[in-house]
Amino acid sequence: MEKILSIIVPTYNAAQYLDKGLTSFIVDEELMNKLEVIVVNDGTPDNSVEIASKYVAKYPDTFRILNKENGGHGSAINAGVKAAKGRYFKVIDADDWVDAEGFPKFIRALEGVDAQVVVTPYQKYDISNGAVTDMTCHPTRFRQNYNMGQVMDQWQQICDDMHFWGMTYNTEFYRSLNYDLLEGVFYEDQEFATVPASYANKVCFLDMMVYIYRIGDVNQSVFGDTQVKRRSHLEAVLEALLKQYDRQADMPDGGDRYYRKKTAMVITSYYQIMLLKNRDKKMGRQEVAEINEIIMAQAPDIYAMVAKKCKGFVAFSYMHISNDAYEKWAPKLIGLIRKVKGQNV
Repeated sequence: MEKILSIIVPTYNAAQYLDKGLTSFIVDEELMNKLEVIVVNDGTPDNSVEIASKYVAKYPDTFRILNKENGGHGSAINAGVKAAKGRYFKVIDADDWVDAEGFPKFIRALEGVDAQVVVTPYQKYDISNGAVTDMTCHPTRFRQNYNMGQVMDQWQQICDDMHFWGMTYNTEFYRSLNYDLLEGVFYEDQEFATVPASYANKVCFLDMMVYIYRIGDVNQSVFGDTQVKRRSHLEAVLEALLKQYDRQADMPDGGDRYYRKKTAMVITSYYQIMLLKNRDKKMGRQEVAEINEIIMAQAPDIYAMVAKKCKGFVAFSYMHISNDAYEKWAPKLIGLIRKVKGQNV
């Protein structure tokens, strides 16, 4: 039977979470025949392979293990994509899982989809306090194909899900791009959600929760001090994104707009890390000035999209405004500005 969906599970030192994730993929027998789960052993030193082997033994037609030398998250995804048999593939990290109600619906829905990118809501689960946040999209219509121009025309309604956790790719489409993610770095999830999708001309939104994203672990790469320490990884991802700048003519309708928007978002994240989360404010301002020189030289119109935001962050840096303070009042201020602008239209 044809595999509709391949789940790629990059695995490194995640044994304590792996059982929860792999168990969440077990659905009814009919759907198990249409699903494959590839546990990519990225040279993990823990007993993740032993745990995964139990699932392979019990469900040999669904679960399999792909062993490789350690190369990082992007390397594991690259290997998993090459091995995938499903018509579509989705990456679920080894410490995350899928929604028990939404996942079976998702597999069934994919059978009737003809798109290159499929976007679904996801949920953030904070292990530190149990808080759950639904990240949802509101396109004009679900289960309809849009080109990227049409996607960008409704950006505010759908942007929350245009990220790694919300995206599923058509396997043949993704492979046709011959694009490998960076290896040996963190934050390549930004690259995953940007570059391949920029070349899509059929994007479909499905109204079902699929991915449960575990947050709240101080060891995760999203924590401020860790982000500053790993800033060179984000700089490498930004460099990879900027290399696509001269290829915008090859992107279909709206793909160039999507590419610039997503790249600008990555740059803004870099500013926030270096100017607000960074304890060494002087170093942060210096490194931002250096990266801005590169951006202005390679992608001047993208720099124009972020220049005001950068100036604001620089000002906050001089005032020693913390990232926590910024995130507390910034949404309120942005909402007020939008309200005032709307009244003045």
